[in-house]
Amino acid sequence: MRRTIEMIAGEATYTNLTTFENIEQLNKTVRHYKDIITDMDLRQDVKRNLLTIIEYIKRHSCRFFGVSYKGKRKIAADLEMSDKTITRLCKRLEALGFVKQYAMKRSSDMQQTVNAIVIQPIEHKNVRQEATKMSDQKNNISLKQDPLLHNTYQPAAPVSFYRRFKEFVSMTIGEDQPLVSRLYGVYKAHTTVLTKYGAYEQETVEHVGYKALRASVMAMKSKRINNLPGFYNGVLDRMLDRMTVEETTGILPE
Repeated sequence: MRRTIEMIAGEATYTNLTTFENIEQLNKTVRHYKDIITDMDLRQDVKRNLLTIIEYIKRHSCRFFGVSYKGKRKIAADLEMSDKTITRLCKRLEALGFVKQYAMKRSSDMQQTVNAIVIQPIEHKNVRQEATKMSDQKNNISLKQDPLLHNTYQPAAPVSFYRRFKEFVSMTIGEDQPLVSRLYGVYKAHTTVLTKYGAYEQETVEHVGYKALRASVMAMKSKRINNLPGFYNGVLDRMLDRMTVEETTGILPE
């Protein structure tokens, strides 16, 4: 029998589903779960995929601490996996007790919409023991590995990030304060929630923001771009998602 969906997607519901009081609790819990995954008896590619997706969910759970409302199709596109693989990974995380998935419906037409994926607080039970039992089961998750970014961070410049941002636009496009403001507004819209509570290092996020800006401006030389802030918005969003993938680099041996 099909279960009736009672939760309506929206800020009130996401607030009620919030599982952590602050970003520190969320970070600590995700680190704990990643340690468990690392110790599980699974293929390396499977571990990487599980580590990647739980880090991705964390990145998109910084507004309502612990609650992500990204659809699986969007997650699959961002992480370059198949929809089926993302569904299996989420089910695996849910079986481990690391997340819960809640079916949602839209308030406009009361039809089903994307699930909320909620990271669960650490239980007092021995989750490592449960994870060990699960790791003994035959694994059928896709062998696909995700491409990881290489760490190419540059030393912090002795000037503010905004100044570097503005100077790059001025040197490559010309003096255009309204354009700088729009571009920087895109950057702040994407990154404020990531750095405000310490989920990600300010220097790391700034590096990604600057790299995305440079890629966007350079793209203007080879293609017609009528809306640079809009183009930058897409490039930055993809690079921040890849930054999430990069969080798993170095955790597991090659």
